[in-house]
Amino acid sequence: MAEFINTCKLIHVCIHSIVKEQKTDFAKEDLATENAPLDDKFTIIFFDNFIKSISRNSKDFSYASFDKKKEEDGKKISDVLSDYTKMITDDKSFFDITVQIALLFKHCLEKSFLSTGGDMVILEYITEDKKRKFAITLMNHTNISLIENHKFKASKALDMKNMALAAIINITRWEDKEAFLKNPNIIQYISGLRDLSEYYKRDFIGASNVQTSLITTRTIMEALRYYYEEGKHYKPNEWAETREKCSIYFEQNPNEVITKNLLNVIMPEELEQCRFYEINNDKEISASFKPHKSEIKKWKVLIYKKKGISLKVEQTAINKKLVEYVEVEGERYVKINDTDGELKDSFTLFKNEE
Repeated sequence: MAEFINTCKLIHVCIHSIVKEQKTDFAKEDLATENAPLDDKFTIIFFDNFIKSISRNSKDFSYASFDKKKEEDGKKISDVLSDYTKMITDDKSFFDITVQIALLFKHCLEKSFLSTGGDMVILEYITEDKKRKFAITLMNHTNISLIENHKFKASKALDMKNMALAAIINITRWEDKEAFLKNPNIIQYISGLRDLSEYYKRDFIGASNVQTSLITTRTIMEALRYYYEEGKHYKPNEWAETREKCSIYFEQNPNEVITKNLLNVIMPEELEQCRFYEINNDKEISASFKPHKSEIKKWKVLIYKKKGISLKVEQTAINKKLVEYVEVEGERYVKINDTDGELKDSFTLFKNEE
């Protein structure tokens, strides 16, 4: 395996600690007084490990957009970051924002009966492709502490295996109105040792499930279409059958689809799944999502085979009434509206060959 090289640039990092005993409603904050030093060797090690972790676990990502609804009890992460992006982003403005985020987390933590919190590492960095990102990472608060005086120290806790969960916000796309309108799913979730609980996703980060469902369903279907029609030797029947399998699977799992399980049905061989992810590495394929009903309908396909007839009809053709099922005087027909006359020409050709 090739050696990992971190080509991202760390701009700011700050560490706060917010902990709570399970089954209590009081959280204790231990806030930093300044940002962690960028040139410290343990800071560099942590950042390398963080980038390595998200680079090697892309299949476990989930994506979401910010909820547009305003909270009744104060600001959300989207409000805080919106204020931050309008500032001159120096060390002080970054630090002030991290304090606001830590206190927001404390407030949400106290409403979650079973949650315990941990060491919160907040980073701002630039990716290799010049995207500006803001990451909020929660590390387990263990007996072997990750921090000492709000700085990283040498310990086993520096290992990213102790990451509980994280949210990465794509600031560059958020500020680009055209790109944001095309895909508002600017929040990238990574679940480590803990599940992404609702208090973290909805109450703390302020994510919306409505837009997420639409975009993630569309993304996985576009990725599958690209794989079958362009990424490998195109076989029309194979792509049609895949869409039929997807429709059935979505109907059987209306509340949540685990992408890995869906791919196991469509392409059971692990090598083929690796190939699927490889050729779709520019797409944000979510690890899990709720199927979006109206989006699913666009990809449905009807396949009928009987007595020398093979008929494949896409949902869009039915919606446009290019193909209709009709009953006339007790007789049942499938009516094909040959708008451009191509079907007539084909039938004429067949008739002449008799």
